[in-house]
Amino acid sequence: MSGEAPPGDGLVSVRAAVAPDLITLVVSGDLDAATMSALSQCLAQVAARPPRRLVFDLAQVAFIDCAATRLIASAAGFLPAGGRPVLRHPSPAVRRILDLTDLAAACEVEE
Repeated sequence: MSGEAPPGDGLVSVRAAVAPDLITLVVSGDLDAATMSALSQCLAQVAARPPRRLVFDLAQVAFIDCAATRLIASAAGFLPAGGRPVLRHPSPAVRRILDLTDLAAACEVEE
């Protein structure tokens, strides 16, 4: 399970680490409307076999837009009742967008 957006203004890659009941999506690059197809493809695969816990490792993401935050928030629908996606190591710039869009409240954030 991995994905890469087509070449363009930005490039993003998503690698998945799969363990029993846990999927960690390691995202690198900029997540915006033009590049989030890679993340969308991985999430479609996640939906097919939902984990108990879903982690987005955002340490290598420099920018995220509102469309990408909505996509990440929608991943809560794949988790058991009450489950929230985990956002791991967001950069200060990404953290600001998470706070502005209120996504930080809908997810668990691990600094």
